[in-house]
Amino acid sequence: GARRARRGGAARPMEKPLLPEEHHFHTKFPPLLFRPPASLLAFCGAVTLALVLCLTVAAEPLATDFGVSSQDLLKYVSIPVVCTVFTYVHIWAALWLTFYPLRFTGCMQIPDTNVGLGWQGIVPNKAMKMARMSTKLMTERVVHVDDIFKKIEASKIHKALEPAFREMVPKIINEVMKHEERPWWKLLTHRGRNKFKRKGVSEVEPIIAEIVADLQKDFQAVFDLEDMVVSTFTREPELLNHIFISSGYSELELIRNNGAIMGGVFGLFQ
Repeated sequence: GARRARRGGAARPMEKPLLPEEHHFHTKFPPLLFRPPASLLAFCGAVTLALVLCLTVAAEPLATDFGVSSQDLLKYVSIPVVCTVFTYVHIWAALWLTFYPLRFTGCMQIPDTNVGLGWQGIVPNKAMKMARMSTKLMTERVVHVDDIFKKIEASKIHKALEPAFREMVPKIINEVMKHEERPWWKLLTHRGRNKFKRKGVSEVEPIIAEIVADLQKDFQAVFDLEDMVVSTFTREPELLNHIFISSGYSELELIRNNGAIMGGVFGLFQ
């Protein structure tokens, strides 16, 4: 059985997400229902009180002097109310559908689109295009990446990673020597092996300094920043959503609330 497993090859490990589990974001989106401010509650209370008075105490004067019955008054009042609620809800829904769902939900998706018999949020669907565009804008007009790399200090990187290196390097040396130089490794005493491992740990700092120096000379030869950003946002669309929603939360609330106000104003004109 073991031989067959070797011939068949090792089982492929499950693909892990690009970001660790603890880095997955629980983004707070402006809610549909929320507790309104005291000023709005006071205004709604005053309007409701005025309407009740018009339907009770002032019902007869309105009917005789202005020819407006209670039923007509309710019809007129319902127009701005319905317009306010309808506009508020459908604008909030439009905002939500801009970001969610993260993946296409439904069936028969039209290729290269976010529609079909279902829907995918516009931002997640355009993640690749938006990430590529934002990276170019940032690196060409706002931030020069080579200047950032020139400010990196190898000593600080080594200091931050030193605890991990002290734990990992001896294990790596031990495993490599067991496989590559097993007879020679067996001949060494425990003290000799530890000395060899300490030597390996001490060699890490100059290696890091050399890597940082190479990065500072030409970081583009080492990694593609644009490809890294694009692949991250494409595989983790919740990260892109988190950036947009968190940075523009107050603006999203403003759009939602102003939609209700505009609906009410148009309802009054109607």
